[in-house]
Amino acid sequence: MDYVTQLRINKAKQLMGQGNERIREIARQVGFSDEYYFSRKFKQQQGVAPTVYMKSRRHRVATYHTAITGQLLALQTISSAAPLDPKWSAYYRQKYAGDIPVHLRDPFDATNWMANREALRRFGPDLIITSDYLDHAVKQELGDMANALFVPWKEKDWRVHLQMIGEFLGRNKEAEQWLVAYDQKAAAARETVRWAVGDDTLLMVYINQATLYACGSQRTGSTGCKRRGGDSGAFEADCGHFRHFRGTADFGPYAGCHCQHGLVRPRKPAAVRARQAEGFQNRRLLHDGYDQHRGRDVGGA
Repeated sequence: MDYVTQLRINKAKQLMGQGNERIREIARQVGFSDEYYFSRKFKQQQGVAPTVYMKSRRHRVATYHTAITGQLLALQTISSAAPLDPKWSAYYRQKYAGDIPVHLRDPFDATNWMANREALRRFGPDLIITSDYLDHAVKQELGDMANALFVPWKEKDWRVHLQMIGEFLGRNKEAEQWLVAYDQKAAAARETVRWAVGDDTLLMVYINQATLYACGSQRTGSTGCKRRGGDSGAFEADCGHFRHFRGTADFGPYAGCHCQHGLVRPRKPAAVRARQAEGFQNRRLLHDGYDQHRGRDVGGA
């Protein structure tokens, strides 16, 4: 998207947050003579139609958890106040900083609470969404500021989180539609992984600076990946998300694994790996040949 169009879209977003003007009028004010062309360009940049964007700005929604900011995006809603810490939410900071007027500090750091509380009080949100990991006093103050939802982070998985948030915001339909689309993509991804690694078990990891984190059941359970050690694998953290590895000694049963594309699996002898690679290539050739044969049949029909 060119620079001038970017400026026009940004100005349109400002106008959408200031009043109840129609899309046609906003498009004209920012230099688009065709409101339908404007709508296409807007959705291309923002991922949602202008009408959806305007509707999401009617309620002043604050999120006090980085992951919940992303869950609102799945519901086609952009927070009006959210943590935009450079370390933990760099993606949201880069892409949505201009759409989120109130930038909060990292809520995982208790020393940021005083500054965040003042920012939220000045903002005056209608709704606040966060997790229940907060101290009782913090939750009490958030509840006094606005109607608040405290998502049970450990007890429920991310699917239930999304459904709860959707119900809280009156966007149940959007939540269910997103989950259906996700399941379709996950099924395709599982098939791709199956072609690549067969029946091997996998360890999903996240690397941040010098620390390696192993993903727990809340992050891997819905993908269909098998975790080493079964459902009660030793690597799972208390929070259900990560276990921290600060050196090879911490790996325990995972020592000798190698990491590639975020997946860790036992390193097998070179001869075994070569046979597996040859078998994988043969399967792909057979699969491609079958597709081509089907294509010719379909084309001939």
